[in-house]
Amino acid sequence: MDFYYFIKNLWKKDFNLIPHSKVKFLSKLLLHLIFGTNLRFYGKRAISKFPIPKKIKIKHDPKKNLILIGTNTGLYIKDSNDFFTCVIENVGGFFGLDHHKGIYYVACNGSAHTKGCIYSFKIKDNEVYDFKIVFKKRFQYFHGLKIFEDNLFLVDSSWLMNHKIIHKFKINNHGLKKISSNHIDVSTKKDLNKFCHINSISFYKDKVYLLFHNMTEYTRINSEVLVFDKNFKFSEKLKFEEDLNSAHDFSISNKGKCILDSNNSILYFNNLKIKLEDYFIRGYIEDKEKLFIGLNLKKKDKKFKTDTSGIAELNKSNHRLSLIRKIKCPFNSINSLLKIDT
Repeated sequence: MDFYYFIKNLWKKDFNLIPHSKVKFLSKLLLHLIFGTNLRFYGKRAISKFPIPKKIKIKHDPKKNLILIGTNTGLYIKDSNDFFTCVIENVGGFFGLDHHKGIYYVACNGSAHTKGCIYSFKIKDNEVYDFKIVFKKRFQYFHGLKIFEDNLFLVDSSWLMNHKIIHKFKINNHGLKKISSNHIDVSTKKDLNKFCHINSISFYKDKVYLLFHNMTEYTRINSEVLVFDKNFKFSEKLKFEEDLNSAHDFSISNKGKCILDSNNSILYFNNLKIKLEDYFIRGYIEDKEKLFIGLNLKKKDKKFKTDTSGIAELNKSNHRLSLIRKIKCPFNSINSLLKIDT
């Protein structure tokens, strides 16, 4: 069934909206299906195995925060002394992160567009332990993950394949039980029919908010937040910020709205904003008076504009956002951040 939807959505794809010719992409697909190559980088092997780690020790001051970091190369924890511990590696990229009743769930999209999974584990007393794989899927591109009312919602959406799916799971004592896979279709809306690639999901007052990335760099279509009812029926386009370029991490609550205008390096927080010059920003945490933002290397003319990726620590007040410091990271391509409850 996964392969059926894969081919169906590939057939409907408008190849004028992506930086691949149809011939080039189909050649990559053939190499992937026959020889197991990576669909994005056909010179590499596709990831097909997801090992389960053993217990991992971490150093931590219980009075200070830990941060879980999903990257394109592995899953890491930053401790209170800015030391980074690798939790899982050599399984591709990690994106969605969330936790529920002491259990952490992370979405691993592997080589992207091939096999992926959801890992679960626990963190307590300076240990990461009880690792499990609670869901696997072929032909996926897992992104945002959100837990709401004892249900886990996983975004499975690719800009190459045209598919936009929200998987819903019930969280129980045995792990996850899949309830539904909701195919998001806005193709009948004239001004939305070119929208692609959902990367985050939020819930607020019986509404579902989906952020369409839209691959602005290639399509020239600005990122937008669309509102749906709880059955994923389209309701309206959210009026928030305009001219968003490849945006990430939309969130909404009784405190207001926030979004990362990633390619323009701007964080919008209600009526405030701050520009983190020369960084592609992705990954967001709000913790009382502080915000933490993932800083990624931004390329221009095949050369990096900055020296290193990292995490920006910001202070927020009613009147302004201000940068406290930049924390250097020993890896590139931060996808997501999550505060660890200890």
